[in-house]
Amino acid sequence: QADKAVKEQEPKAEAEKGNVEKAQTQLAEAEKELKEKAAELEKIKKQRSELEEEIKKLEQQNTNTVLSFLDKEAKKEKGKTLQEWIDIIKKSELGKYLEGTKEQDFMKLIDESLTEKNFLESMELIRKSNDYRANPQAFPLKGTEKKKQLPDVDIVRVSASLTIASIVSNALSSHILNLGGNPGHHLLKNEEVSKNLFDTTSAYGENLAWGNFQDNNPFNGWFIEEREDYVTEKPGGQTGHYTNLMNKNFDITGISITN
Repeated sequence: QADKAVKEQEPKAEAEKGNVEKAQTQLAEAEKELKEKAAELEKIKKQRSELEEEIKKLEQQNTNTVLSFLDKEAKKEKGKTLQEWIDIIKKSELGKYLEGTKEQDFMKLIDESLTEKNFLESMELIRKSNDYRANPQAFPLKGTEKKKQLPDVDIVRVSASLTIASIVSNALSSHILNLGGNPGHHLLKNEEVSKNLFDTTSAYGENLAWGNFQDNNPFNGWFIEEREDYVTEKPGGQTGHYTNLMNKNFDITGISITN
């Protein structure tokens, strides 16, 4: 009976042995497949890294192209190049914000403005500004007018030297904000620096804005909202950006965008 019991168990043992061997084979195949997929993943990661590096090179080429164009046109206008502005700032009181590694962070903001995407968007903003200047009546008012809105004025032309100045001013204000300082019109308020931008007879102004804008359009604040404050004479209302935008004495401009 004992021999019979052993013989009855032999097929079961053989079956279990077979199952173990089958499981081991499946495990080995799974491990092999896993290694192959891991190798493929590493290959994809490498390709992605190479692609990202290539994109960075192309973006830098575009940035250099935009800067080269602006510098060339600024010289024709007898204005300052980007590097000349940076050198002027370094020699002024504002130079403290570019000391050591701070300059690298500042230059990153400069590069952001010079990307093809941001540069083209800045040109689009100039087109929009001219829409508001040339035909303000096309944008309906909401409040009751206590005084008339400012009349339409001539469109402004794009100035390469002012575009470069805008890029520098924008980057400087954003840079100081990132450092925990008070953002503002640092370029224009520093006489040592601003004297390099205008002669004493020039009328000038600057609008700055930070944050996210409705429809990616800062003029919703500068024109639409502030015009309401202006015509309704809202107590404590802000109107400086609006009056800058509609100033008849302004005939050239430059706009820039950082991220």
